[in-house]
Amino acid sequence: MTNELDKPIGTKEQPKLTAGSVIVKGIAVLSKGEGKKKFRITEFEVLHPSKEETIKISNMKVKKVQGNNETITKDGIWYREDADGVIDKSCNTAALMRAYDVQTLRQFENMSLTTDLDSAGYLCIKAY
Repeated sequence: MTNELDKPIGTKEQPKLTAGSVIVKGIAVLSKGEGKKKFRITEFEVLHPSKEETIKISNMKVKKVQGNNETITKDGIWYREDADGVIDKSCNTAALMRAYDVQTLRQFENMSLTTDLDSAGYLCIKAY
């Protein structure tokens, strides 16, 4: 058994996945954090054409419009319920659902979603 404390830095580049279409194989709403910092996030398990196993994506790119300014930002797919116990219309999960014209998260199953790369080169679901 080797000791991680004695290992040097490697020189091989990890292959990056390209942006494009992925197929949703599973969806989960996860609770993260503890105490007052507890939050819920929607996580998509998707099949990428360049990878044999599934990957998990819990970030999205969203277009925000303020007056004449449009910006595209990356954010988590935050999940929140309103007082009636349904998905809050102002949370990111609802924005993603509107972008793909679905009424429930289950309708994403086996659907093709478009991904984009964030500034660090990681995949996000495109929601605009």
